[in-house]
Amino acid sequence: MVLENLNFLILVILAPLLVLAGILGFITPTGLKKISTEPAYNIFHIVCGLSGAVVLLSNNDDAVKTFNIVFGLLNLYQFAASYAHQFPSQYFKWTRTDNLIHLLIGTFLVTVALLGE
Repeated sequence: MVLENLNFLILVILAPLLVLAGILGFITPTGLKKISTEPAYNIFHIVCGLSGAVVLLSNNDDAVKTFNIVFGLLNLYQFAASYAHQFPSQYFKWTRTDNLIHLLIGTFLVTVALLGE
């Protein structure tokens, strides 16, 4: 039960951070960019953050867990796609920092969500 609540807590933190990351990507000065700020990548973050907020509003533990697994797997895919130059690398233009973030967050989300069964 603790991990179920942890999944909920993670998404409560993650959803607004994703929206904020997307917005900041549009307004960050070019010289300060350690992560990709491509418009498509920013929109992806905003859409995922808003989707996470909708899932939270459902107040459904299974939906929260599923979101965390799917978003975690998307992060792991982005990590792999960046190195393999697969879709959507040409639109998102990930950096090494993005890759590290995707690997860490993806692994964390999937692990916590799966252990919550």
